[in-house]
Amino acid sequence: MIKLATVFSGIGAVEHALNRMNIGSDIVFACDNGDIDIFSKKIDVDMDQINDELSVLKSLIEDMKFSEDDSYELQLLNMLHLAENEYDELKDILNNIIVKDKIAIIISILENIINSSELNKTRLNLFNTFIYILNSDDYSLTEKKLILLRAILKLTNDFKRDNSLDDLGKDDMKFISQYDIDWSQISKSLKDMHVFLEDNNGRRVINRVRNLSQRVSQLYGKIESLKHLNEINKIEDYSKKKEYVDNLYHGNEKRNKVKTSYMANYECSDNNFHWDVTFLDGTQYRNQVDLFVGGSPCQSFSSLGKKRGLSDTRGTLFYEYARLVDEIQPKVFIYENVRAVLSNDCGRTWDKMKEVFKELGYNIFFTHEDKPSVLNAVDYGIPQSRNRIFVVGFRSDLDLVKNFEFPKSIPLEHYMKDFLLDNAPYGTFLPDKTLKFIQTDKKEKIDEKYFLSERIKKTILSSGPNGLYGEPEIDRKIALPLLSTMHKMHRAGTDNYVTTDGKIRRLTPRECLRLMGFSDNWKIVVSDTSVYQQAGNSIVVDVLINILSQIFESYPVLITDNED
Repeated sequence: MIKLATVFSGIGAVEHALNRMNIGSDIVFACDNGDIDIFSKKIDVDMDQINDELSVLKSLIEDMKFSEDDSYELQLLNMLHLAENEYDELKDILNNIIVKDKIAIIISILENIINSSELNKTRLNLFNTFIYILNSDDYSLTEKKLILLRAILKLTNDFKRDNSLDDLGKDDMKFISQYDIDWSQISKSLKDMHVFLEDNNGRRVINRVRNLSQRVSQLYGKIESLKHLNEINKIEDYSKKKEYVDNLYHGNEKRNKVKTSYMANYECSDNNFHWDVTFLDGTQYRNQVDLFVGGSPCQSFSSLGKKRGLSDTRGTLFYEYARLVDEIQPKVFIYENVRAVLSNDCGRTWDKMKEVFKELGYNIFFTHEDKPSVLNAVDYGIPQSRNRIFVVGFRSDLDLVKNFEFPKSIPLEHYMKDFLLDNAPYGTFLPDKTLKFIQTDKKEKIDEKYFLSERIKKTILSSGPNGLYGEPEIDRKIALPLLSTMHKMHRAGTDNYVTTDGKIRRLTPRECLRLMGFSDNWKIVVSDTSVYQQAGNSIVVDVLINILSQIFESYPVLITDNED
């Protein structure tokens, strides 16, 4: 039995990989909070609020007590300083936008839509909020200019859901609207507003403010987490530490759908399933783990510090992963991240990660065919274009039979159509180490809810480049990357669509799991929305199977020492 531990455990890709390889595993611990954030503060895309929150954050950081040798205070202050600089830049950009009568025009357009259309409650509230802020004396002109840009963007996006953006402003056009908006009445004025938005790089400005609001929110989360971490570090008993963390998340148990899925499919005691990697003390598991697997979001370290190795990355989830490797001292670890980490911050993020890994006392492998070890699922038997970078580390005291090499690609034998539920020749998907299907004559019926409505079908058919109408590629041989957001988006060129009996539909949750390498015996115990998110966040099982096979070739003792 391989002693296995995972963080950012998701739905257990490595656990399932070992199951498919018929290799027993004993789960030492798992850790995943299911994206439940109880520490960050909600910050709106609002320049006035961001300004106020930056002042509060400065006071909070200055009031915190750090030891003299703790550089984290400087890192937090540096992050705050960068956020303040970004705010000042955005304020200057917005202040230099000349609006003239644009605010009055957009208010008129919004009022016209509200009075003549059947908007849903969310849209109605949003448009009324826009009007209120634009008319109010309680908001700065800077904030009003931002709201102006946001209102224009929202309206043009609504327009192009059902129409080509090239037709905006044209006479004698029949426009379509899911909200029964008479676009013909406001088409010309909205066209002028759209030109104004583009001339002032409005989309980029809005995105920068949104990103800034998220950074400010996350800074609150870091400060709040640090306060609790300081309290947890005062506790010596590991069970008491876990009790403290469990109490922090009390009331959120049912919201953690990742844990629900994980516990339904694998044997892991509740005592060894942890909520938050930041609060997980790895020393309690020191020298108890054979294989440690996890990943982390792509985060830049440029705002965090200079030339201090692991401490430079403090405050990031990568730091927590590397810290746990250092504390646990597993025999082998596998780290996974998105390919974008290679170019993040002009490559400095990847350089820092390599530096940190080398400091951990492990023989590190992160190249494949003389390039960074980016592996694509399509090269390992799964018809999905999904690139991820992997790092494998062996503890330096281990005697390897041979140096580890990342797996060579294998020919693709099955295509996306073979993974569909209604493809009669294949049926149940119960792969072992290699993909196999149980033959069946029964053609599974697809629930009507997965077929596209006429409105949605029209949306994806009009989602070509620059809003032009164009036929998206349906029934692809190779699936596009499955995304954690696929449950709520319908975008040609981004989402996967197939046909059944001539009708277009999206992939079902089970089909998404198949395209991630999960067998049909993996239990679905949560909503479709949750499964789509969980599949989109997972590592592809077949990629892990091929990596594990190479690990066992380099260090076969990992299996032989753990045989029953």
